[in-house]
Amino acid sequence: MKQTAEEVSKQLEQAAEGAMKDASKDLAAARDSKTDPKATDAQIQARLKTVTTAEMEIHGDRATVALPADEASRQSAALIKLRKVNGDWKIEADSMFGIDTSPAEVTARRVKEAQAIKQVSEDMVKEIAARKYPSAGDAYQAYHIRSNDAVKSLRVPAASQPR
Repeated sequence: MKQTAEEVSKQLEQAAEGAMKDASKDLAAARDSKTDPKATDAQIQARLKTVTTAEMEIHGDRATVALPADEASRQSAALIKLRKVNGDWKIEADSMFGIDTSPAEVTARRVKEAQAIKQVSEDMVKEIAARKYPSAGDAYQAYHIRSNDAVKSLRVPAASQPR
């Protein structure tokens, strides 16, 4: 077991080191480039045209712009939310940066789930250190089952939820 754990640890370190080097190179290249290094000028112009011709639905001081996916520039479809402020349309940040606008109770549930998974992880670390599992696969399977069970135990059955 010790040899297996050491091998897995070494492989994880090597993978992380390689990914960090690649990310560092990509970051340096992005800093040196004024535009997306993967997009040609024609692709950028095509995407800009898509943005300016996209459908816009206006509802009072709010609007949405539906951008279709564009395989040529590798852009996925998007729904941009706008708000009119002092006569000008402004982009709402949550539609651009994936800001979570979930209700407080949803966020609270997610925090409880994360805490439950954290506890499972801490327990598993102790058990792995104590060599409870004969292989990495056994440890993974136990972690998977226990973390799913921990999250499920927090869920309130639909029949008992308040209306």
